[in-house]
Amino acid sequence: MTPRTPFRRKASNPEGRMALLDHFKELRNRLLLAAAAVFVGLCVGWYYYEEIADFLMQPVVDVAEERGTELSINFGAGGVTQPFTIKAKIAAVVGVILASPIWLWQFWAFILPGLYRREKLIAFGYFLVAVPMFLAGCLLAIWALPTAVKTLLAAFIPEGGGNFTAAEPYFAFVGNFILWFGVAFLLPVVMVAINHAGLLSGRVMLKGWRWATVGVLVFAAMAAPDPMSMVTLTIPMMLMYFVACGIAMVRDKARRRKRPEWMDADADTASAL
Repeated sequence: MTPRTPFRRKASNPEGRMALLDHFKELRNRLLLAAAAVFVGLCVGWYYYEEIADFLMQPVVDVAEERGTELSINFGAGGVTQPFTIKAKIAAVVGVILASPIWLWQFWAFILPGLYRREKLIAFGYFLVAVPMFLAGCLLAIWALPTAVKTLLAAFIPEGGGNFTAAEPYFAFVGNFILWFGVAFLLPVVMVAINHAGLLSGRVMLKGWRWATVGVLVFAAMAAPDPMSMVTLTIPMMLMYFVACGIAMVRDKARRRKRPEWMDADADTASAL
């Protein structure tokens, strides 16, 4: 009788290879999990809708009290279904923010099977950084929201004038404002990840700072329509851009230090061996 080998049985798929159809199934499952997490967060936002709506409308109330003007938000300007639509949209934004750790993890988990063990640890590190960065961007937007509303209303409404703002476009502006800030704060994570993949060096990124500045300004103009909010978004984005360039350059230097000298030699140069 042949004795049993003491070694463990080899994994059936040690390299984590998948067929194309399996990739689509995996993507579908990840998207369903992300959608389920957003739905749970949406339910939380639905439950606390009144408190959240009051908080988001507070900047308009503050401007009205400060200027002594008649400012209000009209919830029924678009028809009888508009209050429901507004509530659903506010709850959806809350769901996306609360579920950000889940849907960000589903994105990273989708690419993990194709990575080696060390690369998986590094990708997990990117995830641990991406979540607080996204939430930090959302918090900065909430902090800058009163200034943005005050600038937009006070600059274009004369003293003593009134403004009846439709609720749906107002809350759409607030939701986009918060989410765009969150997405903007993912910029350095994406840049360092691109550098880690070997697609761009830190020096190349730094040389493109002029184009990056133009891109950041355009992005800030779309995300924050008033000057103060643009500045509030542009300054941290540019600081994070240069920090990401610095991290990428340090990584490039460490990578060159580990690289054998003979790999950078000219093809016509004789080897020391």
